[in-house]
Amino acid sequence: MKSNTIHTLTSVLLVALLVLTTSLAAQARDDIDATLAKLTGEAPYDGWTAEAVQKAQLAAFKHLILPMGAESPLERAEPQMTFEKISRHASRPGADAERKHWCRILCGAQNPVIPRPSRIWMLRKLGEIGGAESVPALASLLGSDDADIRELARRALQRNPAADAATVLIDAFKAVTHPDDQIAFLNALGGRRAATALEPVSQACLSENDNVARAAIAALADIGGNRALSTLMELHNAGGTERYAAAAAALRVAQRDATPERAAFVQRDVLRDDSPATIRMACLSGLSTTDPAFCFAQLDPIVRGTTSPELRHFAIGLIRNMKDPEVLNSVCASFPQIDADGQILLLAMFSDLGESTRAGGPALLQKTAVRKTVLAALNHNDSNVRGAALDALTQLGQAGDVSAIAKVASSDASVRKAARRTLERLRGADADVAIRKGIRGGGESSVRSEYIRAATARGDRDAIPMLQELARGDDPKLQVAALDGLAALCGPDQVGSLLPLLGAGSTARARDAAEQAIAILCRKDDDETRRVQPLVALVKNSQQIVTQAAAVRILGRVQGDAALPAIRMGLTRDETVREASIRALASWQTPTVLPELLLAAGSDAPRAQKIVALRGYFRLLREPSPRTDVETLALVEQALPLASRADEQRLALSVIGSLGVKEALVAAEGHLDNDELAAEAARAVADIASRVSAYDATSANAALERLSQRPLDDRLRTHVAQTRKRIEDHRGFVGSWRYAGPYVHASATGADLLHATFPPDSKRAASVEWKRLRTSNPWILDFTELDSGSQRVIYVSAHLQSDRDQDVVFAMGSDDGLLVRINGEVVHDNAVMRALVRGQDKVRVKLRKGPNIIEAKISQGGGGWGFCLRIEDETGAPAEGLDVRTW
Repeated sequence: MKSNTIHTLTSVLLVALLVLTTSLAAQARDDIDATLAKLTGEAPYDGWTAEAVQKAQLAAFKHLILPMGAESPLERAEPQMTFEKISRHASRPGADAERKHWCRILCGAQNPVIPRPSRIWMLRKLGEIGGAESVPALASLLGSDDADIRELARRALQRNPAADAATVLIDAFKAVTHPDDQIAFLNALGGRRAATALEPVSQACLSENDNVARAAIAALADIGGNRALSTLMELHNAGGTERYAAAAAALRVAQRDATPERAAFVQRDVLRDDSPATIRMACLSGLSTTDPAFCFAQLDPIVRGTTSPELRHFAIGLIRNMKDPEVLNSVCASFPQIDADGQILLLAMFSDLGESTRAGGPALLQKTAVRKTVLAALNHNDSNVRGAALDALTQLGQAGDVSAIAKVASSDASVRKAARRTLERLRGADADVAIRKGIRGGGESSVRSEYIRAATARGDRDAIPMLQELARGDDPKLQVAALDGLAALCGPDQVGSLLPLLGAGSTARARDAAEQAIAILCRKDDDETRRVQPLVALVKNSQQIVTQAAAVRILGRVQGDAALPAIRMGLTRDETVREASIRALASWQTPTVLPELLLAAGSDAPRAQKIVALRGYFRLLREPSPRTDVETLALVEQALPLASRADEQRLALSVIGSLGVKEALVAAEGHLDNDELAAEAARAVADIASRVSAYDATSANAALERLSQRPLDDRLRTHVAQTRKRIEDHRGFVGSWRYAGPYVHASATGADLLHATFPPDSKRAASVEWKRLRTSNPWILDFTELDSGSQRVIYVSAHLQSDRDQDVVFAMGSDDGLLVRINGEVVHDNAVMRALVRGQDKVRVKLRKGPNIIEAKISQGGGGWGFCLRIEDETGAPAEGLDVRTW
């Protein structure tokens, strides 16, 4: 039969090709395009008869078959897609005759004359749309010498809806002997759920080849039904090597095909203590639905036991999903006998139940002892269990539980955070009422403080009157808690009510809390003058030293220019107030107070106060400011005579070491002979030299050479060597820049940004603010350290002094586009999108004797961005006679 089929189909194909050769000989390209459009459904048939459609299919096949087999995948992609569309259109509902005819044409895939890629494509389409008409041809291809053809034919038969396809697969399976072939056909029979294959598949389950046996068992599970289920159970009960595979397959069939009673019987039979955890879990999962009582009887010892954490997790999850009040009550009854790890898991389950039932009401949990069990766990001797109970109460807790939770928060440090979190998250207005009741009622201060903390965290403004009363009370613990609450809940309008707490009648602890609260409330007022007025008035008018000092300390926390007059006034008052003023100035965030700090450091104040002032002075000098490095160095040298201790001198050196001018280099070297400061001074020299080298490598290298002659520790010696190498690696690079921007444009993006107009390009350029550029590498600028945004530009400028008129080469790199001007004239314009590479752009430029202004504009599309410039002579060496002036 096989040879007859091949002969018949080959003849049909050759006749078809012959007909096509005649009918299409004179057909124009436009005709075949029109034919393809109709066959793919892109155009209507326009009255074509069935015979015309079939002739068109043959024409399309002739036109596409060779291009589909082209060697290049790109060349065959379009014809294969057209072939796909024709196949899809032919298989549309109501066009069965058209589909059958197309499939008969596709059956020619067995003809070796057709290119192999085309044959494979045809087989794939047969697998998708083929019916009974395709079975004989596909059957003949199961014996092909080409393994891919065999596999495609097998898959096509697996998908083929005709009953004959199953028969062909069964016969083929019986005929093959190689295990790989047997497994392939078993997969096919299982995939099409061929009930007629039960007998041979069942026999294959007894194969001596384990892989074949497992494939047969899987096929039985796919085929399903009572007969398959019985066979699988027999295999399981026989106790062979594949009993667990048979068990897993039987459970699949039982769940899918069996009645609930039969499924429960299978699940109970397969559930055994020595079975793998996955089998036991599958059984228990099914039984939770088919036989819940029996299921729970098996779950209870698992939850109590500790042998399998995985199984215990699964069992508790099943109990949660069952949501059965009787089951939950039984779990609660056995809770005390379960180990701590199991209790923690159960408490987490109770919490999940509380969350899942909250939306639909707590009816389920009201019928159980869950809440009682959770509350009892608050007294457990294991802190982890207590913490888990508190977490569960976040979902399960009620207003009546507030007292118990607050007591835990006040007395149990190990779970205090968890208890406070639970009080904070308890839902409902009734919980707020209970918490306020706790604040108002008597009891221990520590417990009432927890109520106050909870009300504050919950943002309960209704508690404010009670907090105000407690803040004026005589219990320090409650005062502190109340003041913290008022600071969080109130606005700046409450400052006046707290000022009396700053007086001598309050304890030190209460005053500290009041100062903190008042500072927080003041900072909530955006008006810098208004927010400090009450405090300024206290400094001016209060007769109490304690109150004046407290007001000054608060002003030091609030800060702002409006607070400074009162703090300066405090410098002339009693020693207590003066100390508060000095400490306030020492913590200031702006350099405005530098003169006052210097004055205080040189005054006749106690030594401790002068040290505080000096430390604050040096700290502020390290903060960013518009000062030049020379100006900062002058301020350091003003204060150095006042630094009698090595600690303060080291602070001065840390400021000097952050500068980048030659004058700082000289200042740092002046401390190298001081044994107490030598290490800090050496570090400062190395750091300053690294920065100075950006514009004066000669001076920097000379300082480093002098430093290397001194005794240095290994770490500092390595640092000096690395600095010298870094300088050498960047010879010729410009490393002292100012910058303006970045700027963004309303419409220009990408490369177009380079030619968009921004302030430095316009007549307003003189008003542009240029700032000194400080980056981690002054030679290879990384602008992401300033701005990591996209679609913007930045400008950098350098001042270059030349000792003569000379021609040099600018070797530049940029990310992204780059425009460069020398003395206002554009010498380079490259609107590109790229990564920075040193020297990727080179241009000859003329420098005039004297000053030259270099200005570069760099555009940023996205990602990183940066710029570098090395000035070279004609040989590529660093150009001579140039001096980059520092800014």
